[in-house]
Parts: sequence; C-alpha cells; structure tokens
Amino acid sequence: GVELPGLIFLLREVFPHAHTWRFENESERQKIYVFILQYLFEILQLSPEALKNDTPRTILRNVCVYSLLDLDNGMTLLKFVGVGNAYLQSVMENETSWMMAPEQSMNQLVQLSMTILMQILRLKHHVIPDPKLLSPLESAIYTQPKQRDNLRIIPVVTGYMNNIFNRRLPILSCRLLRRFSIEFKMSLLACLDMEPDQIRVIFLQRLRDDLESDNLKIAVLEFVEACIHKQPGLTEAFFKVHY
Repeated sequence: GVELPGLIFLLREVFPHAHTWRFENESERQKIYVFILQYLFEILQLSPEALKNDTPRTILRNVCVYSLLDLDNGMTLLKFVGVGNAYLQSVMENETSWMMAPEQSMNQLVQLSMTILMQILRLKHHVIPDPKLLSPLESAIYTQPKQRDNLRIIPVVTGYMNNIFNRRLPILSCRLLRRFSIEFKMSLLACLDMEPDQIRVIFLQRLRDDLESDNLKIAVLEFVEACIHKQPGLTEAFFKVHY
C-alpha cells in the first residue's frame, strides 16, 4: 500500500535534503535523521524467510538498497559514518552523563549508519547481480589516500576502534571492516594508510587484553579470518609475513 511511496518520499525528499532545512535546535534535525535511519534499518533487517512469499516487502527492501547505493542518499549515509572518532569523543566529553553514550543522538546516527552500510553491501547482489560492478557508493568508499578523498571512510571507520565511551562502536568498526575486506577486490591495506605495526596494535593487541569484551575479540578474529581469505596485504601485516 502506502509504504513504498512513503519510503520513496523519505529517500528522495527528506534524507538527502534535511541538512539544508532550518531548525531552532540542531537536535531536532538529528531526531529526524535517527527516525529515518531506524526505519531503513528495520526494512533491511527483514529475513529471507520473512521475504520468501512477500513480493511488496522484497520490492521495498530492494528499493532501499538500490537508493542507498546511489550517491544522493549514499553520500548522506557516508557523512554520518565519516563523522570521526575525535568529534564523537568531543561531543561525549561535553555530556553530563557518559553512561548514556549509546543513546546520545550523534552516537546513534553513527551506529545506525555503520550498520546500514554493512547491510546494503551484503544485500547489493539483489539489485546489482554482477559482482564486478561497483556501485557509486562503493566507488566513493574504496579510494586510496593518494586519490582525492575527502571522506577517507576506511581510515575513519578504523578510528572508531579507539572509542572509549561506546563499547558498541569498536565492534561495529570491526564488522564493517570485515564487510569491506570481503567486498573490496583491491588492497584494503592501501586504503588504511597505516604501518603494519599500527595495524597489529589496533586489532591484535585487543585479543590479549583481559578487559576487552568477548564480542570485540570475536569481531577482531572474524575480521582477520576474512582478510586471510580476501586480503593478502593485511594478512601479511597481521602475521609479519614476508614473501
């Protein structure tokens, strides 16, 4: 019924343009974005079983994926992913309660955007069957530091590994990097722009730390496993391998 036109309205008229609207308080704009991202997240979360005999819902999901892989909506999504750890931590330092970090609206926006980015990369094959074809969004993500790249998404996502206020962000960072390593056909190491020693400290050091959560350690191991299969450069960096 009305859900598909409503989704198209959000994706055409609201999500890419709300940053130009005037608000008395910036928090109102953030609430609108959180509402939209939560709605998109729920659509993308639909399981294959739920979609099996539900053509309208499948179309809804595919419209969502296709629109977010395009640049109009995709760049808005990437801007939230690319907010950066330094900015997030400065926002939290000004909050009265650090315990509420995951519920703070900017934190929510970053978390939801990272999760949605993971989902659309995983679901891309439903709307772009040829695995060799990069969507406009992927082309914007997979740029090496020497190329013109104002967003630097891959280094920024890696930076969330160091977030001290929100335990979910380092886990999300690892999971998103794992998805990049699976989908990206070129060297992720070149996009990271980091020395092998730095890479080992950021990721492998966590495995030895008794204070780190098991969920983060599992996410790190899954990322390393994906790199072993898909990213020889990062595998060499992790294990000090020289051919």
